[in-house]
Amino acid sequence: MTRTATRRGRTIRPLLAAAALLAPVLLAPARADAALPSWASFISRGSRCTADAHGLYHVTSKGYMKAENGAHVNSTARHFVLKIRLEHPSDAGAIQPGAYASRQYPAAGAPALLSSRTYQTLMAVTSSGYDPAQDWTVHVQVVFDRSKPFPDVVRDIRFPLANLSCPPTSSGIGIGSG
Repeated sequence: MTRTATRRGRTIRPLLAAAALLAPVLLAPARADAALPSWASFISRGSRCTADAHGLYHVTSKGYMKAENGAHVNSTARHFVLKIRLEHPSDAGAIQPGAYASRQYPAAGAPALLSSRTYQTLMAVTSSGYDPAQDWTVHVQVVFDRSKPFPDVVRDIRFPLANLSCPPTSSGIGIGSG
C-alpha cells in the first residue's frame, strides 16, 4: 500500500502530478512567431509591390493593430510598431537582412497609450528599394511595445516577394505571377 502525504487533510500526490504535467508548458521559452495574447491583435490588410523610376522595388504592408489595454501593466501596450525589411539568402545560405523601415503609433515623443482603454489604428510601412533580380523574402514584424520588465509582444511574418505581383520596371523585369 502506497502512502500519500497529506497536508490539512488534502492529498499532495495529485498536486505533484499536475505540476509535473504543467512544468514543460510553463517553462517553455516563448517563440517570437507565437500567437498574440488575447489583449493584442493584428489584422493584415495586405502587401503590395511598387517599382520606382530607378528600377527598384518597394513593398508596402498594411494592417490594423489593436490593443485592449487592461488595468495591469502586463497586459498593456505602450506603443504599436510595424516594421518591414527585405531579406535574401547569400551564397552560403545565410540570410542577408536589409535595414528595417518602421512606423510607430503614437509617434515618437508623444505620450504612451494608457491602460484600461482600447486602441486600434491602421498602420502602413514601406520598405527601402531593392533590386528585382534578387530572390527576396518580405519580413514584417508586428511589435506591441510594453513597459519594462515585461518583454515586448512580437510577431514575425515572412513570405516570398514572388507571392506579390510586382509591375515591370523600366528594364522590363517583373516579379510574381499575380
